Amino acid sequence: MGLCQSEEDKALAKKNQAINRELQEAYFENVKVIKLLLLGHNTYDDEIAYIEKKFLILNANTNKKVYIHHTCATDTNQVNLIMDNVVDSIIKKNLKGIGY
Repeated sequence: MGLCQSEEDKALAKKNQAINRELQEAYFENVKVIKLLLLGHNTYDDEIAYIEKKFLILNANTNKKVYIHHTCATDTNQVNLIMDNVVDSIIKKNLKGIGY
């Protein structure tokens, strides 16, 4: 059994992909370099806690939630999955905000 999509559904899917692409491009344009001075035991858990704390401190608007996810930046598949999930949650939130 094949999947049938109306022209409207196809157009919406294409528009959705364009929005996803724009969001990803905007994200990477706004990435900033953060310099770290690591002190302490230099264990994985200590360093993760330190980095999490730094990002939470940077959140000037306490009404906005900071989502923290640990990953290896060299694992491009994992980074792509995270970005896809972030974009998906943003789109869902925006659609919910307009009544969908």
